Amino acid sequence: MDASERAALSQFLNMDTSERDTLLSVLCGQWWNWDSWDCNRIKFNQDGTGQMICRARQEVFIAAEFDWQPLHTDILDQELVMPIKNPKAPMRLAQFDIVMRLTNRRIPILAGQDLIGCAINECLLEDDAFYAKAYNVSLERGRFLTPFDALGGQIDPYTPTFSLGLAFDRSPFPQQHEWKVKVPASLGVKLWDRKEFCGKQYVH
Repeated sequence: MDASERAALSQFLNMDTSERDTLLSVLCGQWWNWDSWDCNRIKFNQDGTGQMICRARQEVFIAAEFDWQPLHTDILDQELVMPIKNPKAPMRLAQFDIVMRLTNRRIPILAGQDLIGCAINECLLEDDAFYAKAYNVSLERGRFLTPFDALGGQIDPYTPTFSLGLAFDRSPFPQQHEWKVKVPASLGVKLWDRKEFCGKQYVH
């Protein structure tokens, strides 16, 4: 083995097999989905705002912005070491505390539907739903189905899978007592039970 071959081998053996990013960039890098139909999802923006969508089929309940901030600002600069190959079991990348406050700032258009004038958000929710609330959140790397697809049990090769999981200690959606109206049973799982979300979809 000559010098160039030894150098190439050394570079290969010492090659970094991980990707590095910050918690802020990963958290704000995509939508976080409860289902694979884009019906129930949240998104964090780096400017401290976000979007929350909650709907069933064509019936929209929430399409609003929220404000958010970490309890400890330095946590967002935490560097995450993310393996290029997913671990066999989910691996925790970070655990942190945030405060979220749902607002009455409406998302005007959703999936081509004009929501101006629709009875959503504050029309369906009590004032308590718009108070700031603290959450403990875990970010994991692995291979995940959305909670909705995992409940369905009918998985095929085209069912979306995701490499990131985001789990809250309680649902970021309004709790049961914060609704003015009874949520339709057609939703299956109660909105206030939805605590886990998936991000960064694999391309089949």
